[in-house]
Amino acid sequence: MTLGLALPQMLRIPMPEGPPYIPNLPLRAHQLAALEKQKLRPPGYDDVWAFFDEMGTGKSAMLLADWGAHITGDLLIVAPAGSYRNWWSPEGELEKHLSPELRERTAVAAWLSGASKQHMDKLARFLALRDRPRVLCVNVEALGVVEKAQHLVEEFLASGHAMWAIDESTRIRTPDAKRTDWIVRAGGKARARRILSGLPTPRSPLDLFSQFEFLDWRILGHRSYFTFRQRYAVMEQRVVGVTFNKKGERKLRKAWIDVAYRNEEELQQRIAPWHSRALKRDCLDLPEKIYERREVDLTDEQRRVYNEIKSQATSELDGGGFVSAERRVTQILRLHQVVVGHVTTESGAVRALKSHREKQLLEVLEEGGEKAVIWFDHRPPLAAVAATLRKEFGENAVAEFHGGNRDARHEDERRWKGDRGCRFMLATVGAGGVGNNWTETDLAVYFSNSYDLEHRQQSEDRHHRYGQTRRVTYVDLVAPSTVDERILEVLKEKRDMASALMGDEYKEWLK
Repeated sequence: MTLGLALPQMLRIPMPEGPPYIPNLPLRAHQLAALEKQKLRPPGYDDVWAFFDEMGTGKSAMLLADWGAHITGDLLIVAPAGSYRNWWSPEGELEKHLSPELRERTAVAAWLSGASKQHMDKLARFLALRDRPRVLCVNVEALGVVEKAQHLVEEFLASGHAMWAIDESTRIRTPDAKRTDWIVRAGGKARARRILSGLPTPRSPLDLFSQFEFLDWRILGHRSYFTFRQRYAVMEQRVVGVTFNKKGERKLRKAWIDVAYRNEEELQQRIAPWHSRALKRDCLDLPEKIYERREVDLTDEQRRVYNEIKSQATSELDGGGFVSAERRVTQILRLHQVVVGHVTTESGAVRALKSHREKQLLEVLEEGGEKAVIWFDHRPPLAAVAATLRKEFGENAVAEFHGGNRDARHEDERRWKGDRGCRFMLATVGAGGVGNNWTETDLAVYFSNSYDLEHRQQSEDRHHRYGQTRRVTYVDLVAPSTVDERILEVLKEKRDMASALMGDEYKEWLK
């Protein structure tokens, strides 16, 4: 399936001769240093680069300066659904950073899931343009499942003169995912490739493989994830399950598990010439973060349900054999749901539990300033809190940003930023925690934490970034002596929970 357009061969669009390219906003010293480091790349490789600078240091500005100064042709930006609009919206990165001259003559278009025929016709006209640079923005999720989005990208890359940039490139870290496989294969059609991530290895050094396979496999020197994993991981074969044949005979299911990592210094040396890495503490004069903890006691109902599930989990996990980290995480998260204020029944229904958590949240908000962001690990508690805050402060006081309000969330974001009466942004860390610039507040409350380290670090830096002039306070609501407390401890140690559950350590979570 195509967009129904026979495209002529695209011509390279030269930048006008004259003085060097000057971005709309002056670049800071660390940004200029990153672009200068690109010139030292070893010869003989494709035109590739990784902006691994910490969140909030201005990677978007670096990328657009890179494109504006050195690339003649088009720009494809692929980013998560929660943030890709921040590139092409009227107040977005393109508008903010491109020079007025380049911005004026650049055509910009975006893939929209479920778009109307009118919008698809607009995209077809956009693809036919030959007399100006083009920028196409696509959400990365679409490239895993939507054929029309894939064909749109293929036709855009047909010119052979496009730079392809993947923002939040850890979204392609899973080697055997359909999305990753398609993107890596299609990446060869781009004239230049860039990846952007403030946390390129959120779970392990192995997260680098697919990101650099997209850039140029020769950098890591491995075309196979299996050989890469053998080189940089210590693996053990363990029992991960039990199956029974028709005769009722028991058969153990085994798999190779990463238990440690090795040759990490060698790996860092391999990628060193191909990336920049600036830390906020070294290049930005930002106020320090403030962390506070507010304890929330469980209600009698929560304690009863928690103890029942903990007893069942302990029996299952102590039942003998190897229990995978994924299964352990599932059991821990069931307990975490109870602590937050709900439980998922065997039929899949979500049932609310009496909880003191909302009361504690209201006390924190009463002490805070005009605006606050409240973070959630998933949507059921968000919906309950939204209803409570609307009842307490009025319908207009609440904005939301999550997967369930994809069509309305950017209007909610605009309202929260511009309307003093809209005080509270309620967001899931998965959707709101990437790409957004929410420096309007200096108060962030974690109603519930995700066990994913990347989610925590990304969401924190929505507020602690360039443009923030106040000290940001992060408040965690925590039920003491529960898995809630352990999850927070692991995050503060900058560990991923799945890794923290290796060996017998999971038993400590169930005490």
